[in-house]
Amino acid sequence: MLSVATYLLALTSSSPAAIFIEADSLIAQDLAPVVVVEQHAAAISHEELLKRTYVHTVGARYVVQLKLDAAVDHEIQRRKKAGLWVGEVEVTDEEVQSAVQRQMEMVLAQDPTVDFWALMAAQGFTERTLAMELRRNLIAQRMFFPLDPEQWPVKQIKQIMPLRWQEFLKSDHASLLELKAKGELRLLNDESMKQFLMPDIWKSLLGQCTVMEPSAGLPSGLCLKVNDTEFATDDIYAIIEPLITDVDHQWVKTFVNNIELLEADLKASGHYQSQEDFEAYFAEEAGRYNDFFPHEMLVLQYFGFPSMETYRQYLRVRRSFRNTLPAEGTPQYKAQIAQTLLDHARSYGGGRAKADVILLSARDPESGNFPANGDPYQDAEARAKEVAQLLDAGEPFGQILLEYSDYQPSLETSSNTATQANRGRFAAINHSELRGLLMEDEYTDFLFGYSICDDIFYRATAKDVFGPIRGPLGYYFYRVDSYKAPRMAVDMEADPSMNWLVTENFLTVHLLRHLNDLRESAR
Repeated sequence: MLSVATYLLALTSSSPAAIFIEADSLIAQDLAPVVVVEQHAAAISHEELLKRTYVHTVGARYVVQLKLDAAVDHEIQRRKKAGLWVGEVEVTDEEVQSAVQRQMEMVLAQDPTVDFWALMAAQGFTERTLAMELRRNLIAQRMFFPLDPEQWPVKQIKQIMPLRWQEFLKSDHASLLELKAKGELRLLNDESMKQFLMPDIWKSLLGQCTVMEPSAGLPSGLCLKVNDTEFATDDIYAIIEPLITDVDHQWVKTFVNNIELLEADLKASGHYQSQEDFEAYFAEEAGRYNDFFPHEMLVLQYFGFPSMETYRQYLRVRRSFRNTLPAEGTPQYKAQIAQTLLDHARSYGGGRAKADVILLSARDPESGNFPANGDPYQDAEARAKEVAQLLDAGEPFGQILLEYSDYQPSLETSSNTATQANRGRFAAINHSELRGLLMEDEYTDFLFGYSICDDIFYRATAKDVFGPIRGPLGYYFYRVDSYKAPRMAVDMEADPSMNWLVTENFLTVHLLRHLNDLRESAR
């Protein structure tokens, strides 16, 4: 068994040599700020970059609210100028408070013991921003689906959601008109509006606005601009500051430092993409997706980024770094792709890993969020050291897992037994399923500089114990029980999705290796 107290995480690359980096040294380091200066543009200070990133990570939900508020105001003004019916858009404070009370009662009806405002904070709301959210929803519903069905802007609704109109809205509208004729007025079902109708409305309203965020070239002091309305970074930061936890501080500092290091390095070597080239690439990437599987869904749910703004910053350094690697089709490129295929063959062909993982969680077991106060990684680290001592003393790994692991037991009601947490005794699962159980994604890879899942899948030797490794959920120890060989051969030429996966992994491996080199040098 490897010594768990002295274990160093090995990050392999396509080159023969491996890089060894202490896992705990990769997060929340106070590296010297690297001021990134756009050519012919005013410098953006390190402090401004940090505040902007807090706004677009911790305050990402609030930024969406600001965009939607501006979109609603734009629609109100458009209707007024066109002489169209606007609706009862004056919502009183009493009506908003009633909406807050209904929200609270609904939550408490499901769980009377829950702290409503703590739950709202975990979802990114303060009392002020929740009131804003409910006020805007009331305004929009009154503008598009008012109590009087004769006031519905039917022509506009048909343009926004033609299929939904034909499928059910047309008949719903007719039914509401019949009820009015009988002297009865009734609103549409609230859940139907939330799930099926309002998302299309919001998308349409936002589509009529011009939105600019920092990565599009906003000057210092601004974190958002919607049409002609500018939002000062300091003002928005002051509103979302109460939501910032100690872990948020760590992760935001790490993200900004990583971006600054890469930008400065790429600019010094002449490889940093111009704003024009980046916008062209971003538009090309976004164009590959559709309404059924939107680009934003991929970025936020699959890649794990807190916002499109943070993803755009990451993507620009990522695509710029690609220019430093061998050009596609060259012998060097082919050789490195072949090495990537070899290194990751276990997952490309559908291979599986059966592993046991001890999790010492830094997150709240009920909400899944980090606590609002204090650094929970310190407590998790203390428990990890205790586990390390037990393992070094020869205590059975399986017994320690049952006593210490914070993974939840299996759910008897679940039909998917493969991806059950099962206290950390994972079944033989594929790479993607294991990533989900470890809560890793492209965003956390960039923050931590490594992937524990990759280490388990590609580098760990079976039956040996590794850890403690710091990751998205806390600290991890792991032991691979066995591997299942790939079930099929990989053909990049015949399979475009496989070609994309391999080439993107090739880029990620080299980007993280280079980033870790820069971090080590900066240290």
